[in-house]
Amino acid sequence: MEKNAQTQKSLTDPEAKLMKFKTGYEVGYNIQTATNAKHHLIADYQVSDKPSDHGLLYSAAQEVKEKHPDEILNAIADKGYRDKEGMVRCLESGIIPNVHLADKEEYFILETPYEPAKVSEVQINSTKAEDLKTCLRAGVIPKVYEKVISNVEVVEVKVAVGPAFVPVEFDGVESMIVYAREGFFVRDLKSNCVFCPSGEKLRFCGSRSGGKVMLYCNKLACERCLVKCCESKFKVVDFGLGQNVVGCRVFGQPVGVGRLKREVVLRRVVRFRFFVNLVLLDKRKCLSEHPFGVVKRWHDGAYFLLRGKVEVLGELGLSFLVYNIGRAIKVLGFGVVMGAVVGRGSVFVS
Repeated sequence: MEKNAQTQKSLTDPEAKLMKFKTGYEVGYNIQTATNAKHHLIADYQVSDKPSDHGLLYSAAQEVKEKHPDEILNAIADKGYRDKEGMVRCLESGIIPNVHLADKEEYFILETPYEPAKVSEVQINSTKAEDLKTCLRAGVIPKVYEKVISNVEVVEVKVAVGPAFVPVEFDGVESMIVYAREGFFVRDLKSNCVFCPSGEKLRFCGSRSGGKVMLYCNKLACERCLVKCCESKFKVVDFGLGQNVVGCRVFGQPVGVGRLKREVVLRRVVRFRFFVNLVLLDKRKCLSEHPFGVVKRWHDGAYFLLRGKVEVLGELGLSFLVYNIGRAIKVLGFGVVMGAVVGRGSVFVS
């Protein structure tokens, strides 16, 4: 199985969110496809309004896994899918997440909650998702993962419990803007944008720490800004989970507005090394880019014609169906495919 993400533009859609493109912010969708590595057939697809691919590997791969519950699938993805929590969920479900490593990395260090259990030989040799999950959380390597997982150990880690921030309440957008002018960056959770002290609007530009910190910026606004609240060319403001106000140091405001003192507890986790298949990673580009190249170039599908997530799902379904029929003709031949369509076996055309 091959995983890939491709963002395509849409017409103005009230249901869609503004997404970051190379040319700026526009309304669009993030398309995820699962492509069969042998025949380049599209096995499944998703439509998301998340600007980044972070955290989308498991959700897309799991849909294919449900159709093959007793098989161990190999998922191939680029660095945009480096979500360790999602990779652990994949391994616990029978999916090997071959995600590109960063420079000088040789393996991933992953963690899963420790759940002591008596693991039988049947479970160790099983490929069922529930048995794989039981083995990994008990600190036992399943037989199918012996070549990709090593150095399993149970360790205690410090975990902060409870919410990190208490959001500040506002009556509306106008009250947010007024509050921001006092020297704060205020995030509007409904529109997913941030108002800065200069009255400009910052857009979502990415995330870090496993999606727990959201980043916002506006390069054009920073170029014409007279306040210059940072030494770099533009300001990137990060918000933690539940946080909607960040102070600006230029105005002497506390940065951690609404921050709580969280309780720190010790929890036992299973930590292990996960080695990706480098041979499979080399095949990613020739597998993942081909379907989108065909749909965009040959089917003239560089943008969507319909509005709304449901409508876009249907439009993509038709495009990918036509692509799969074309691939089937290449693999099996025109006569075999047409015979399957009309239900008469093979049809020979002279």
